[in-house]
Amino acid sequence: MKTEKDKLSRVTLILFIILEIFTIGNTRSFAQNELENNWYRTTKKSTLKTKLYFSASVGTELMHYPLNNGNLDVMFPYGSKDKSGNTTQAIFNSSNHHPINKDLMGALLNFEVGNAKHFLAINLYGWSKDGAISIGYGYNLYINNGHIYTSSRPQNSKFIIKPSLNVSYLNVKSNTIGSIDNENKYIYLLGDVVEPNFTAHSRHGAPSFAAKNLDIYFAQNNIGVYPKISIANNPYKKTFHWEFYVAYFLPIADDAKICYRQNNGKHTSRKTGGTTNLTDDHLTIAYNNQPITKSPYKFNGLNIGFCIGLHGYDGENKVKQ
Repeated sequence: MKTEKDKLSRVTLILFIILEIFTIGNTRSFAQNELENNWYRTTKKSTLKTKLYFSASVGTELMHYPLNNGNLDVMFPYGSKDKSGNTTQAIFNSSNHHPINKDLMGALLNFEVGNAKHFLAINLYGWSKDGAISIGYGYNLYINNGHIYTSSRPQNSKFIIKPSLNVSYLNVKSNTIGSIDNENKYIYLLGDVVEPNFTAHSRHGAPSFAAKNLDIYFAQNNIGVYPKISIANNPYKKTFHWEFYVAYFLPIADDAKICYRQNNGKHTSRKTGGTTNLTDDHLTIAYNNQPITKSPYKFNGLNIGFCIGLHGYDGENKVKQ
């Protein structure tokens, strides 16, 4: 009986020692966390919430607009007069072109300024003939050990999630939907007179060129909202900046026009004359063989982008690693 009591006492003693070790470990861990949090509250919290950072980056973006897959047919009357004074009347017919690409890919340039809590951003996009600009406000959320924090704990995070809402202006120009012979001829169309020569301004001056063709194209301006969510590295941790984002463009208003551009048959061209709204009485426009008087193209679509650049901040206030 005495032996059993001794064994029970030894087991109880061992369990008590293990419990004490576990309790001390937890107490030390809690104490370490409290020390770290006290350090942050007393030395960094007020600084980081107001300390500004700045970033500049370049990258690329893919825009996908699945609704722009229809055919556009544009018709209007025009006249021409050669140098001998002979005149001709004709009808321009684009004959069912598919002028707008569903996918656009181009370069982007981003500028951002913010603090630990939120940021303002300006984004510029450019393609071969299209462009966009967006301005937005966003919020910084910090990722640490699988958890997401607000600006209360930026010191431990390597990555941030950045939801933002932007206002965006998007300008899209189509491929050429047809051409009119402009060689040694005056062209009379849509209330404009196009001469047989044009001047192309450049840094080398303003040389004059003999026109070969008058190219007709479609252009559309869009204004919309641009919700966006990004994941990036912490601007208070590293000077090098990277960012990956997904966004969606939601158009609010658009303005579509028919435009024209002269070219010399080689590599020089110039936009000529004004622009003509789709409601103009001289125009007959059909989309998928249905008459229209407003733009048929909708630029609702998903955008995906990636950029790299540099963060700027005060090195003396860099977050403790």
